[in-house]
Amino acid sequence: SSTSSSSTDPSPEATPIVHLLNEGPSRKNRRVLLAEDNVINQKVMVSYFNRSKILFEIATNGQMAIDAVKNHEKNYFDLVLMDLFMPVCDGFKATREIRKLAAGAELPIVAVPASVKEGGVQQCKDAGIDDHVCKPVKFTELT
Repeated sequence: SSTSSSSTDPSPEATPIVHLLNEGPSRKNRRVLLAEDNVINQKVMVSYFNRSKILFEIATNGQMAIDAVKNHEKNYFDLVLMDLFMPVCDGFKATREIRKLAAGAELPIVAVPASVKEGGVQQCKDAGIDDHVCKPVKFTELT
């Protein structure tokens, strides 16, 4: 787990997602909730998950992400990858709502913005987002 010397400066590298998955409860299959409205980005991430044998569920907007967490027991998902700008409900609002749920209070949420500037590191932290990985995702950042 990495720490940053300043709460407003982004860390030079995002926490590798696989490390976040390894810190979760012990079980054979890991589950990721991918909140992403762009079909191409979904396909890229799904391809990676399939190779890694990580189970995934896709939410095409923030409200669907909230509902997915709400409709499953705590620890069902090991991680949420959250796009920040989606229809119906954006990633910031979705994260704030997920944090209010028992199943989402401690669930690792990683923003997947087009750029750090787009999401604003402080805005992500204020919403309850744990870390970020910028698009296009470099899969070395995920392992």
